[in-house]
Amino acid sequence: MPVTAPWADELVAWSRAAAPREACGLVLGSRRSGSVHVAHVTVARNLARCSTSFVVDPDDVVRALALAHASGWALVGVWHSHVASVAEPSARDRAEAWPELLQVIVGPVDGACGVAVWRVAAQGVVRLRWRGKTIDADDEPTSGLGKLASNSDAVLER
Repeated sequence: MPVTAPWADELVAWSRAAAPREACGLVLGSRRSGSVHVAHVTVARNLARCSTSFVVDPDDVVRALALAHASGWALVGVWHSHVASVAEPSARDRAEAWPELLQVIVGPVDGACGVAVWRVAAQGVVRLRWRGKTIDADDEPTSGLGKLASNSDAVLER
């Protein structure tokens, strides 16, 4: 049975609305003893010229940071969609990721959508488990792409 989470449902809806371009935005929340609590997600303008990449509009970053500050949250992640590939970080995603931020990827946007959460660090990439508004951020990175989790709390399929 797929896990439902309002924030993930929003990402899927925004991703479908943006197709055939990638959608993107920011994840706001808090970090607590090995986990991340998702409080709010934002959608941002994608300034990329190519339909299969994303560049978050800096004005949208400023607005999201102001909202986070006013609400007592922090910027905990960046999200984007993959129009035609799976919800795994591409080579470009891995190269451009900010190690301190979670990478949430929606993909593909046609038909069933999967939402996966990743941490990208110099040591490697790992897929993180999530349930509702909580993401387990304690998993250790592996070399290359982390082993895909098969448990139902690792991905939302729509």
